[in-house]
Amino acid sequence: MMGKALAYLLAFGVNMAVPVFALPILTRWLSPADYGVLAIGQVVALLFAAVVNLGIGTGFERNFFTHERHPGQLDSLLYTTSAFLIGGLIAWGALLYAARAWLSLVLTGSRSFGLVMWIQCLTVGVGLLGLLQLTGFRNGGRTRAYVAYSVGGVVLEHALAIGLVVAGHMGVLGVVVGQLGGKLIVLGLMWRQAFCGRRARLDPSLVRPLLAIGWPVLPKACVGVAEMLLDRVLVRWLGSLSQVGVFGLAHAAGYAVFSFLTSLEQAYIPQVYRSMFQADHDGGRRIGTYLTPYLYGSLAVPVLLVLFAEEALRILVPPAYYAIKDPLALLAVYYGQMVFGKIVGAQLLYRKKVWYTIPFGVARVLVHLGLALLWIPRHGAFGAAASLWVSGVLMEWLAVVVAQREYPIHYERRVVLPLVALLYASMGWVLLPRVAPLSYDALLCGKIVLLGAVGLIGMRWIPQLRESLGRFHRQRHGLAASLPLADAVETRA
Repeated sequence: MMGKALAYLLAFGVNMAVPVFALPILTRWLSPADYGVLAIGQVVALLFAAVVNLGIGTGFERNFFTHERHPGQLDSLLYTTSAFLIGGLIAWGALLYAARAWLSLVLTGSRSFGLVMWIQCLTVGVGLLGLLQLTGFRNGGRTRAYVAYSVGGVVLEHALAIGLVVAGHMGVLGVVVGQLGGKLIVLGLMWRQAFCGRRARLDPSLVRPLLAIGWPVLPKACVGVAEMLLDRVLVRWLGSLSQVGVFGLAHAAGYAVFSFLTSLEQAYIPQVYRSMFQADHDGGRRIGTYLTPYLYGSLAVPVLLVLFAEEALRILVPPAYYAIKDPLALLAVYYGQMVFGKIVGAQLLYRKKVWYTIPFGVARVLVHLGLALLWIPRHGAFGAAASLWVSGVLMEWLAVVVAQREYPIHYERRVVLPLVALLYASMGWVLLPRVAPLSYDALLCGKIVLLGAVGLIGMRWIPQLRESLGRFHRQRHGLAASLPLADAVETRA
């Protein structure tokens, strides 16, 4: 089990590292305005994917284990789901192709980028088909195949993109063509492995139950994507494509923090659920102790990114992209604090009050929109990031307060509160030169002090936390109600 976890973590690390290594090359051939086009097109593509998918991918993942003992049924499930996605991709792709020039004009102010956006949509659609195959590999325990295709696809896409941009002089079009070509090649290889020599058949009766599971999550996904599009469109309308590019790159780097949190979440969230359903009245305290090392890692990583983003940018990108650092500081903190939002989701799910997330989501979007309209005309990409951060701070911590009233978790405050304070202090320190003159030497000294404080917390508390973690596991194994998680949920329900 540990070997599989390390393999998936390795795949995640490589998939995050490859774009970083490609950045110094591509940013010397592409302008911030080119990245602005890619940023807007990427969000359009995500919205396109939500419409094409209709949540059927979620249904496939849920029903995979229902059919896994019958290989023929499982093959039909994969074949039918893929056929549904291909049909949606063709239908919506044709409609989008007809409207590509108009869409480009509305979103970018030029008709020239319609083909780029259309190819981006196709790329994401092909990615959905590939994701089905990867889900099958993961759920079927085929870790090597998952890692090989996942990592190989990312490497191939960026290699093709770099070749088309640098050698082919195709500009921003070369990036999207390279990505589409890489995904098609890897998808073909996966299809060959999945269907060659097998007699999978199309079963339309499977579509309805798949959609019944996935359809309810579609509105939430669309709202989230629409909010992402809002930032970029407002920056474009009230600023420029270059500002969109700066914000898009900063958002991509900040979102890497969220991806790291999601990867780390796979390690602790099952145990959190299990403890909620199986532990006694002291479950909240045990969970708080158990979560501390994970919270330490989840908060230390964004602190590190915030403090040394400027130095990394000076190494990786030309001066035209240095403006990324301030929006990145805000967005890294915005996504870093979401570690508590992930725990809030577990608390509300346990109490069967997930609907609480709806008013929080609506309020966050309204606050975000109001602040964006106020700050983007004055501050461009930084204003967009600031509006997102403020709305996130208000709603995330309000959700934490509400969730704590529903299912209290006794966090180890002597560790967690200093880490949260250091996260916000790091952001404030790197943004201080915007309002007060500060030499780089003084700024660097402050960064080292803040980093040392994070390290000091780790050196002081991690040994004790390891001991607490081991004690927690020993207590858990001694519980009488040692049911599997699914059985525990069903019993409580």
